[in-house]
Amino acid sequence: MELSLLNAVIEELTAVVPGSPVDKVVPVEHGGLALFLRSGISRPMLLLVPDQPFPRIHVISRKPEPAHRPAGFYLQVKKHIAGSRVISLGLLRGDRVVEIRCRRNTSEVNLILELTGSRTNMILTDVEGKIISVLHPQMLESGDKRPLLPGLIYSPPVQHSPDSRSPRRTTEFLSGLSSDGYLPINRSVEEWYGRALVDRQTSETRKRLEGVIRRSLAKIVRRITAIQKDMASADLAENYKQEGQLILANLGAVGRGMDMCELQDHEGKMVQIPLHPGKTPLENAELLFRKYKKARSGAALIRERLAQSVKQQEILRSLGTDLPDAPNDDLIRIESVLKKNGFGDRPVGEGRKTLSQPSDPYRVVQYGEWDILVGKSAAGNDYITMTLARPEDLWFHAEGIPGSHVLVRNPHRTVVPPEVLAKAASLAAYYSRGKGSTKVPVAYTPAKYVKKPKGAKPGMVVLVERKSVMAVPSAS
Repeated sequence: MELSLLNAVIEELTAVVPGSPVDKVVPVEHGGLALFLRSGISRPMLLLVPDQPFPRIHVISRKPEPAHRPAGFYLQVKKHIAGSRVISLGLLRGDRVVEIRCRRNTSEVNLILELTGSRTNMILTDVEGKIISVLHPQMLESGDKRPLLPGLIYSPPVQHSPDSRSPRRTTEFLSGLSSDGYLPINRSVEEWYGRALVDRQTSETRKRLEGVIRRSLAKIVRRITAIQKDMASADLAENYKQEGQLILANLGAVGRGMDMCELQDHEGKMVQIPLHPGKTPLENAELLFRKYKKARSGAALIRERLAQSVKQQEILRSLGTDLPDAPNDDLIRIESVLKKNGFGDRPVGEGRKTLSQPSDPYRVVQYGEWDILVGKSAAGNDYITMTLARPEDLWFHAEGIPGSHVLVRNPHRTVVPPEVLAKAASLAAYYSRGKGSTKVPVAYTPAKYVKKPKGAKPGMVVLVERKSVMAVPSAS
């Protein structure tokens, strides 16, 4: 959190936090805490998060999800701060170190949030500065010039020169904020970090799923190679049948005790046939027919396994194609498909299943008497455009940016009403990269003018004719 932005947040907080009772202390993820305060008729919730990647302090508008395994530090904070009253809140030495002073009866404590450097931390001290508890203790033997342990006197970190670029970046950030409402800077900071956390989670999920798909594809390629080798062995089935028939046709030329015979086939070629010396010619023929039946049965199973593996490979590749541009909702869907079918983390209590194409590659939006189809992925886009679309259906797509194919079904071949056209264009804008824009240009055309070039990637099409309309992104 930049110093200039932190200053703006703290300046806004000093108008409401000092004098507020602390009703409750709640532990949150990443070692953070939420202080539930009472300030007049308002009930601000103050979030303090010291850990990377986003150390910060600001008011939050929604109750946080409690941490499943809170740090021991939380118990000390709860013991000393819950039920107290905030005396003051400010920055130590003008640096990115926030001090919150609290008093309960005659006892005072300081809750310190260090947001500077790579070792962000949170420390609880008494009024004399003696450390009561530390979220991330720093031992004496660690070589650190500033050990942080209970019983020692707290000293702030060495102050560094502020980043000269920070005020400019913060000014740019704050220039787009509204001054209306309760604690507008804090609210806007909350929204920014909320988006940043979602983006980071989306990025991490995408990277993890890329690894799952990559490993799964490599495994399937190895399996296909092994199956193809088995296919080569299974192809000997007809040879066994032919050799058995040759023996039956030449019983007089084959005798017991022979380990090899050479017989002429119907094309006049000489065929060498290995024999079991201890068996009669008839028994050797029956042995070859049994091998033929076994190999033929195995070949059918092998072909089925090969077809199944190739299908798995195609679907994984399709999911991999969807992954780079998939929004968070689609990442959840992709992960669900992978888990359900045994790729990645297997669901508890479920065995490995055959991977199948998701049953809902598109969503249906009913608008009056009209059905509007919206593709959920590249494969879903292909499906509604190249499989479901009829020539007179109306096709939509955000211009120049990745997004869903949208199709207005027109079974009666009538003129699509303007309000239906506007609704479909709005959906195409919403389910695209332009979702956050005020207006998005959307191309539309009858489905008969949408063509897919040979060898094009899933979801890739060209338009023979088109019109364009500006649409406001909306899913409702």
